[in-house]
Amino acid sequence: TSFCVYVIAVLLMPRVKTRHVVGFFAALLFLVIPTHSEVVMWVAGYPDAFAGFFISAAIVCFIMFCRVHAKLWLLFTLVLWSLALLSKEHSIMLPVILILIDVYVFSHSMRTRKDLWYGEIVSWVVPAAVLGGSYLALRFLALAGSIGSYSVTLSQISVEGVIKTLLNIVLSAGVFVSEWRWVIVDYVGDNILIGAGAALVIVAVVFVVLREYVSLAGLLIASFVFSLLPMLLFSFDRISGEGERFFYTPSIFIVILFGLIVVELMRVHDLFILLFAGMIVYSGVFLTTNHLAWQRSGDVNQSIVEQIPNVMSRARNDHVLVLGLPEANEQAHILRNGFAQMTALWYPGFSGEIERLPLYTRLSGSDLSPKLTWERVDNGYITKNSAKLYGKANYESEHVLSELWNYDYKFQTGDRAKLLFRVGSTQKTHLDRAETKILYFSENKLQYLNTAALDEEFENTTSTFLFTPILE
Repeated sequence: TSFCVYVIAVLLMPRVKTRHVVGFFAALLFLVIPTHSEVVMWVAGYPDAFAGFFISAAIVCFIMFCRVHAKLWLLFTLVLWSLALLSKEHSIMLPVILILIDVYVFSHSMRTRKDLWYGEIVSWVVPAAVLGGSYLALRFLALAGSIGSYSVTLSQISVEGVIKTLLNIVLSAGVFVSEWRWVIVDYVGDNILIGAGAALVIVAVVFVVLREYVSLAGLLIASFVFSLLPMLLFSFDRISGEGERFFYTPSIFIVILFGLIVVELMRVHDLFILLFAGMIVYSGVFLTTNHLAWQRSGDVNQSIVEQIPNVMSRARNDHVLVLGLPEANEQAHILRNGFAQMTALWYPGFSGEIERLPLYTRLSGSDLSPKLTWERVDNGYITKNSAKLYGKANYESEHVLSELWNYDYKFQTGDRAKLLFRVGSTQKTHLDRAETKILYFSENKLQYLNTAALDEEFENTTSTFLFTPILE
């Protein structure tokens, strides 16, 4: 994809002497953007990587088609777009970007408007419309009439949510990769006029710097915006860097724009190359940090997988209540989904029922093994932990009620979790170990709560207190 970025930059500026330098700067920056860690290191991000490659390759082929009018380049473009659609839905916006590129190429050539209208519309817009329409129809039918994503429909999109999601993705480009990013996103997202004003100022500065390349700058900015539109259906996440993979394809246009800005500034003074070098070093450091976070997450996940056969063999036919699983390490996901499926894969002998409570722990580089401790209370059990629990404030199922205490609704965290167990509509004060086992994650281990020991301690004392749980 980085090589395609270089080729796109060169092809869009055929008469610019520094086009190869711009392409090199753009390709190099694309390689070190920290937000690409989620695409490269997380298996769920692979579709974004494939889509980004197919889209960039399709753009290369389309520019060649616009320049030489060889039908083979058009065929390559449509095939690559088909592969991009099969990789990720947001690729549906590619024809809009290609129209912008076609107009840009036309405005910098000697072709007539008749050539543009009759030749281009008939030769590629109609086939693209047929291909895109067929894809949308099949997707609409396959999803039973849904046009949203992750249970988000068009009617549920809010202006504030769109602005915050857009800001999150833009600031994720490597300029702000710390908690200050969320402060900026929240503040600007809640003050639309400030956000709009800041955006206009930034765009104005870009056009002033690139005043000799106004049409190219406009093309790159417009392509960036259109490539982002489908991702604005996704919700803004204040807690982690989740969603940074959605910046992968739009970053193709941003890095070319940035490369062009650097080259133009170097014409003013050669010292501006230090700006680019600093950006590369800065991005590379955070890219390495993000990669290490994903590597640590993989190690924790592997450790949990290896423990499953031994742990689940002790509950072959029981109802297992799972909580406190590590949800993420920094921005790197661990066990968000699929614990039951993973158990079936690694220990097929388990025939009981697994119920996973929406209560997770969040790891960090300084604490990869948070410790959960328990105490018994009159009507159930309470966790006490050194790290905050993340999840739903309240959860109710056939077997259990749970609630997070001191709940922070903004960040969805609490410092204690209370569990109440019941049969039907009646709560009971202790857990029937013959029916249910509590499996939790503490100190990098999956372990069962020794309810018998907790119950005995509770019955032999007049007050509750904390102690390290005894493993069965």
